[in-house]
Amino acid sequence: MSTFSLSLQNLFDEDQAFIYAKNNDGSFDYSVIAGYAGSSKNLVLPSSKNGVLLKEIGNQAFRSIKIDTVVIPNGVEVIGKQAFEYCGLQSISLPSTLKTINEYAFSGNKLTSLSIPTSVTFIGRRAFNQNSLPDSEAYIYKRTSSGIDYSTIVSYGGASRSITIPAIKNGVTLKTIVNASFYESNLTSVVIPDTVTSIEMLAFNNNKLPDSDAFIYKRTASGIDYSTIVSYGGANKQVNVPASKNGVALRTIDRYAFYQTYITSVTLPEGLKTINNSAFELCYLDELTIPSTVTSIGTNAFKKIFSWGNFNSFDQIINKSSTAFNWTSITGGIGNNTFVTGTITHPYGNIIVKSS
Repeated sequence: MSTFSLSLQNLFDEDQAFIYAKNNDGSFDYSVIAGYAGSSKNLVLPSSKNGVLLKEIGNQAFRSIKIDTVVIPNGVEVIGKQAFEYCGLQSISLPSTLKTINEYAFSGNKLTSLSIPTSVTFIGRRAFNQNSLPDSEAYIYKRTSSGIDYSTIVSYGGASRSITIPAIKNGVTLKTIVNASFYESNLTSVVIPDTVTSIEMLAFNNNKLPDSDAFIYKRTASGIDYSTIVSYGGANKQVNVPASKNGVALRTIDRYAFYQTYITSVTLPEGLKTINNSAFELCYLDELTIPSTVTSIGTNAFKKIFSWGNFNSFDQIINKSSTAFNWTSITGGIGNNTFVTGTITHPYGNIIVKSS
């Protein structure tokens, strides 16, 4: 028996290759490109179709379609989430009418230069992560209706793996590093300036930092708060979380701190009190010990799920604490599983909670 495979790409001639969104009544909305079925590696998007001007590139419209260059025409105002993610793009031309570049829009490409029009008033998180931009263009700053806000970084698209984040740009002091700004950037070293007063969740997750730099601590207006870990960017997948740093005891692992870092083991220190929501979600933990000092564990902190990976596959938890935790909320179990020790009913395999 002969077999064949058929992909959406390469089905149509170039003049018919752009797929447009549909309205609720089934008619085409020619103002929005929703997909592409052609074979060209160097795209010039049409400025109009059937007399309707192109205004938007839809979410995931070109995601993972291998193209080298793209010219987006004047008239386009919005580029959707993940619109050109993982395309292998080496060059893009953005129009002067563009207003919005949504999250992940150009992440995972090969861009070596970038010119963002002054018309842009919003850039989503990770919009340009995982590119090959020079240091002068690597740091993507927040856009607003008033212009560029150099106090806030929203994405890092640089080729450099060893970086010192600039404390000042165009006379403005850096204050905020936004959610996932440096996520999965393959960083091997990073210096965060003392000017930073806020590091949001996932900011440095899934990098290749050495143990000495891997744990990213909370920043406030008063300086570094070593009592709280907000992100883990380490190369090491077998993690010993430090009990203290610079004489300050660790008290909190914040939400999403180790999310999707794929660590395979973790040793949590005595003295730790709080583990917040989704702190270790999408990790590969096969055993878990809760220190005696922990009094609070958030929703999905150690969620067990088998999807595109067997995440947190433990069938046993050692709970040294005397606290009756809501294990249903913590692990994604079923029913009422609030106790100090017992058996968590779980759709992906029950979990025994023991004291030792």
